[in-house]
Amino acid sequence: MGVEVVLVKIGLYVRIELMNRIIIFSVLATLWGLVNNAGVVGYMGFYDWWTRDEYRRKLEVNLLGPIEVTNVFLPLMRSKGKGRIVNVSSGIALAPFSAAGYELSKCALEAFSDCLR
Repeated sequence: MGVEVVLVKIGLYVRIELMNRIIIFSVLATLWGLVNNAGVVGYMGFYDWWTRDEYRRKLEVNLLGPIEVTNVFLPLMRSKGKGRIVNVSSGIALAPFSAAGYELSKCALEAFSDCLR
């Protein structure tokens, strides 16, 4: 009995519902783990150098993406009564210095992970 890994790359404009329809039926019976490894860094610099759109892009990929994917798959794990969710964050969440939106998004992802426990 082997383990099958299904890699799903989700861009900013891919709807979670579409991924839901395509993937869930093939994974439903065997889903026991989810790894959210989203990450976009962008440029380094002082916080006042960044526009609202640059902050928004990092938050959408690094925070909102993993939250949406978790919201799709968590009910499947709960219905089976088992499963693990791993949210890949960054050490920079513990010691931020100058990555602007990246730091904010990874700190928030840490908080989201804590809430899931």
